[in-house]
Amino acid sequence: MKTRIAIWAMMGAIVVALWSIFFMTTHQNLLHDGGFGRAILYFTCPIALAARRPMSLYFVLAVNAVLYALVGAIVEAVRHYRLRSPSN
Repeated sequence: MKTRIAIWAMMGAIVVALWSIFFMTTHQNLLHDGGFGRAILYFTCPIALAARRPMSLYFVLAVNAVLYALVGAIVEAVRHYRLRSPSN
């Protein structure tokens, strides 16, 4: 279970890395544009919702990794509970 939670955290870090590569290569700012891109950004990187001021890439990477690890812990705990519970 610890390995799966670590995988969730790595996925959170990878998401931030991919978003940063996208922003650096396209020079777009999805936070000021409405539409589908902004919705995907908020869904995959929720720290962007709290972005009232510029944040460093490392801070966003760490926060997103922790957030994904927490979500992963919840998902894995529910999954573990459902596998262990007796069926009726």
